[in-house]
Amino acid sequence: MSRSSHPRPASRFVSFARTRPSVLFESFEHLFIGNQIELQTADGTVRRGADYPLALPNGLQLTYGRVVALAGDFFGIPGEAIADDPRAPDRFLRAFGQMATDPGGVSQVQAINAVMQDEITALQQAIERGETDLYKVYQSLDLNGRYNRATGGGSFFTDYWPMGRYLALAASNFDHFGEDAVSAYAMGHGQALSQALLARRLSGAARENALQLAYAQNAFADHFLSDLFSSGHLRTPRRALDRIGRQSSVPEGAALAGLCAKAMHDEDSYHGLSVRNARGETWRAYGDKKLLDHGDAENLRRVVAAVQASAAEIWNAFASGQVPERYAALAYTPDLAALQDRHDSANLAPLFTAEIGGQVLRRKDVVDLTSRDWTNDWWLASTVALLRSMESQRLAGRADTPLNIDPIVVQFFRNGDGRMGMIEYGPGAAGYGTLWGGGDMGQGAGLVALLDMDLEGDGATQFVQLWQAGADTGAIVYGPDAQAAGYAVRYSSAGVLAGAAGGQWRSCRRREGGAWMVRSAAAGALSLDALHARTDAPTLGIEVLWRAPQLFAQPPEGCLLAADIDGDGNDELVWMGVSSNMSLCLAAARLGDHGPQVLVEPREQPRASRLQALAADVDGSGRQAIVCIGESADATGGFTRVCRLGADGRGFDVLDRQKHAFSGALIGWLVVDADEDGAADLVRVGALGGRVTVQLLRSRKDGFFDAGVVNTFDVPSTSVGLLASRVGGRGRYVVHHLFDHGGQLGWAVFTPNVVGSGFGLAALQSDMGQGTAAIGFFTANARLAAAD
Repeated sequence: MSRSSHPRPASRFVSFARTRPSVLFESFEHLFIGNQIELQTADGTVRRGADYPLALPNGLQLTYGRVVALAGDFFGIPGEAIADDPRAPDRFLRAFGQMATDPGGVSQVQAINAVMQDEITALQQAIERGETDLYKVYQSLDLNGRYNRATGGGSFFTDYWPMGRYLALAASNFDHFGEDAVSAYAMGHGQALSQALLARRLSGAARENALQLAYAQNAFADHFLSDLFSSGHLRTPRRALDRIGRQSSVPEGAALAGLCAKAMHDEDSYHGLSVRNARGETWRAYGDKKLLDHGDAENLRRVVAAVQASAAEIWNAFASGQVPERYAALAYTPDLAALQDRHDSANLAPLFTAEIGGQVLRRKDVVDLTSRDWTNDWWLASTVALLRSMESQRLAGRADTPLNIDPIVVQFFRNGDGRMGMIEYGPGAAGYGTLWGGGDMGQGAGLVALLDMDLEGDGATQFVQLWQAGADTGAIVYGPDAQAAGYAVRYSSAGVLAGAAGGQWRSCRRREGGAWMVRSAAAGALSLDALHARTDAPTLGIEVLWRAPQLFAQPPEGCLLAADIDGDGNDELVWMGVSSNMSLCLAAARLGDHGPQVLVEPREQPRASRLQALAADVDGSGRQAIVCIGESADATGGFTRVCRLGADGRGFDVLDRQKHAFSGALIGWLVVDADEDGAADLVRVGALGGRVTVQLLRSRKDGFFDAGVVNTFDVPSTSVGLLASRVGGRGRYVVHHLFDHGGQLGWAVFTPNVVGSGFGLAALQSDMGQGTAAIGFFTANARLAAAD
């Protein structure tokens, strides 16, 4: 079965607010993009865009991001697209001049900024509250009437009539779509490069002022560049629809065409598009109101990189006197030509598509996003009426938020005959659900452990089931099966480890590739046994690598962790326990091809309580520390304590306890790099009043954490599995909460907020399949052990 990365094909979402022209990245999104970049002043000093106000000829001082936000949406020439200016860059300079040189621009910018600040404040507050869907926050603001007044419109009777420049620009916004946006950006960027060359020839304060003017012109152009990352702007045939509207005999043809364009824009913005660029990168892009939402982090990184590349060319022209033949920023933007293939199965069927010659086809079924049947027999007025009449049907059943990830979760379960079964869940053509299932995979009784690992070092995840066969341990290996598009038994033996039953098993990564299975057992002393994949046979096999009885004196009861504590690329084994006098005890062994080497003898550390332990690279050094976590009996608080291998490699340095407030009975802890700074953060998932709480503890890289807000979600807390994975194996972390929902398996996905702290709900599905017989779930999960 195909592992397609379709978004969930729920009913299409379109909102037809009569006066809402929201077919642009929102103001806060444009502002955020522009303020993330770095700029160089005339003397070479590097400044953040947010901290470097640009002086304009009319006396305004605006940051790069503020200019990006104001351009195009609020300042421009209605009815005169920059993209087809016969005297370029005349229209660009006139639009820019409204804001930057006209004296009247000062009061208009101040009025617009006052409204924009309300938008920014509402969004920032929502982010800090841990809102799960910024799209809904945008929808609730409805600031368009105020924006219309700020740009010269409105009357005693209504904010919306007569139209100010804001609404007039939205009615003919070709410069914000597709190839027109490319042209508008290129014209503005070219003008900014010319201004940078002029600044180069000046000296003193005039030199810096002229460079700032070049940056401001470029920021104005970058508005159109950033629109090229908004999915609703990429394949909507905005100009072709307008042409049909103006040729129509209906008096309001142009307005109806605009509503049709808005419908497709909103559809593609909400569900997103799979895109690629000239750099060979592929990702899923979403649209307006979604850029700062949880699912669009990858798109956000790329649009900021493009704007940074654009601004860097202004500095390079100023510093070198050279102008590039090709504009670097356009290599980051999605390939527009590739998106014109309406039959591309990677994306949902477009609502409208323009043919060679100007004919525009409409999808016959305006509700079914998967229908690839188009017609040229359609009318503007009836189509708008149809879209409006179907609005409630389109809204029914849609996902609360889109899922911009491609998780594959594997569930192990025991069937009615006691045999082991597997189900693979993920995104498919029919939504998130079962991709593959096998109900009779092998021995199901006597389960000792389930491990996921790259057993053979080829990058493919395999699953190892260890089970008790009398006094021995048996093993079954499940691996990918191309023919079945799922998994198959690759190896099975009832006696891979003789005279050894039970114990704790861990998979240990090896620097040269692959992983070992290591078992610990404590009976008077701690012993270790290691298994590995046989490499000298034509078929996969498991064999004993070494056995090490009585490695060291029996430590107190506790847990075994696999962690690369010395940063050499190989996992070591760490034993963590709590002694009878409530002292923490740590021991460690380095694993070699011929046996283990005691690294740290069992040694009592400062007083502790009943603990959990995780392996995490908390400082980004490549060396994992052991993070001990204690919690109060009422689950309202606790502490973290970080233990690192000491400089001499013979003991652990144990930092002081750090107290934290928690919320909800513990479900589990996970390790993620939420802010992608290279240092591992902690996530606590709890249950409070039948709902799920998620709390982020962000690493400060010094062994201590900053506790974030506790986000509470209306998601059942009857957890059967908790996992963390990365988008595409290397992108942003997400948290998977698997839960039982009346006997059915439910699946919730939480993602770190792009801005601020905390988590948001990215996806929720409550009917994935049978959940009561589940005995294990896997994805690229964090390593967790508990001393209980």
